[in-house]
Amino acid sequence: EGYKIGGYKDANKANLSSAPVNFGNYYVTIEGIGNFAGTVDVPFEITKKSLTDPSISVSLSSNSATYTGNDIDATPLITVTESGKPLPSTNYSVGYKKNNGTELTDVEGVFDAGSYKVVVSGTGNYTDSKTFDFTVNRANVASVVVDITGWTYGNYNAAENSPNLMEGSNPGNAPANSIVYEYKKQTDPVTAYNATVPTAAGDYTVRATVPQTTNYNSATGTVNFTISQASGAISFAAPIVEKIFGDASFTITANNTGDGTVTYSSGDGNVATVDNNTGAVTIKASAPDGITITATVVDGKS
Repeated sequence: EGYKIGGYKDANKANLSSAPVNFGNYYVTIEGIGNFAGTVDVPFEITKKSLTDPSISVSLSSNSATYTGNDIDATPLITVTESGKPLPSTNYSVGYKKNNGTELTDVEGVFDAGSYKVVVSGTGNYTDSKTFDFTVNRANVASVVVDITGWTYGNYNAAENSPNLMEGSNPGNAPANSIVYEYKKQTDPVTAYNATVPTAAGDYTVRATVPQTTNYNSATGTVNFTISQASGAISFAAPIVEKIFGDASFTITANNTGDGTVTYSSGDGNVATVDNNTGAVTIKASAPDGITITATVVDGKS
């Protein structure tokens, strides 16, 4: 053996206490021994190690997450090992790009739903990078709560009786004019929903559909309501009719403000009969105190 390693120096030829391990330019001092004398400083370089080196593994445990309303940091999902041992996170950084390649700067993660690239880049003694596809999925709306005030037949007021959403039902802030309200009778199938506001008295369901937004999926909610029957009114064109026994048959007419069928009945069929449907009265006998003809509305829907 004619030489030995006498020590190491940095790029400025300052002596080092031990062999260098970090990347950079150095000198190794070779000293002659035995039949050889003198020293010589031999330059050498320690290059950065690439994250693409076969001894290094970079992986992402999940390629997707769901929108939360906060930055989503992919760092906890990343595992980097060298020769099977974890590589400290001080040796790499995590960055983000939009799917079109635009780099996102000064961010701690990705925010809005969409497609991104997660870039793991070597730092310090490591270089190069590995890129992964990463998707932030739209979140589901927790619940769509619809509110509506029912009304009485004939008294619909758009300002008071139109449906609306309760707080928290539209977290994506979809425009009010994009929310669709549809109606059906409670007993009808879901295929019966339509945009026409019902008018007849009855029990109904209104469905609100909130459209998909940047960060939330489309969602629906329903609520039942009732259009109550209005109080009807019925009256005779002539409240009192004076007839004597022997007069010809005649017809009384009742005025009905509702939509039901008017039927007639006699208070004393021995004195006078009345046709149930037409109101035609036939006098059968005299009655000094008179009799009462009653008109009744049946089958009213509203």
